[in-house]
Amino acid sequence: NARLHGESEQLVGQIRSMQRQRDLFFAMMNHEPRNALTGVYGWAERLVRRGDQSPEGSRQAAQEVYEAADRTIVLLNNFLELMRLDAGKVRPVVRDVDTGSAVHRAITTSEPAAAAKGIRLKTSLDGAPATLHTDPVRLEQILVNLLSNAIRHSPERASVEVSVDATEGKVVFSVIDHGPGVPVELRQRVFEPFERFDPSSGYGTGLGLPVSRRLAEALGGTLVIEETTGGGATFLVKIPSPSL
Repeated sequence: NARLHGESEQLVGQIRSMQRQRDLFFAMMNHEPRNALTGVYGWAERLVRRGDQSPEGSRQAAQEVYEAADRTIVLLNNFLELMRLDAGKVRPVVRDVDTGSAVHRAITTSEPAAAAKGIRLKTSLDGAPATLHTDPVRLEQILVNLLSNAIRHSPERASVEVSVDATEGKVVFSVIDHGPGVPVELRQRVFEPFERFDPSSGYGTGLGLPVSRRLAEALGGTLVIEETTGGGATFLVKIPSPSL
């Protein structure tokens, strides 16, 4: 009876956890796309119906529409990726990848968001191998998610750095910011879907980090957090490279 009671309590706990995740999911999917698309509609309406054709008004509208559309696309991509991961349908397409090019593509994708906050994106590739045998699309998605997270949590006019090194048969991609950092007790929970611990930092859905960790694992690697020297968070993506 004691064993059955314990198993029942465990099952009830799992069901409640699943219900919380479901409720969080529906709340997030109701809130985030609605906000982003409302912004797109509002600024588009201002341009089309109100005749705001001044250069300053047009520039602001274009920036607002771009940022709202970007948030929506990132949300939907991460959501769909999470569904595929949960269904076991992510199959990496592995080939030789130019390491420097992969980093620079992720940097280029992240430049508009960084520029909006005056954040400087830096790279350090001196220790990087020329090539890595992995899935280039998944690797770039991980780096873009981590850069987006770093930019969102960094103060204005700060810097975010991506460095690459090789050690012990692995290529290590480090995304380094100087924001508030992640307390030790939260360093596992931030990888749970829909978890957000700093709502004041701006937009975020709580999907980017869980998806990134799951993708890193799908590539045979890991994703962990360390503290940045001087304050901030450093996310380390370690991808196996048997040739090293």
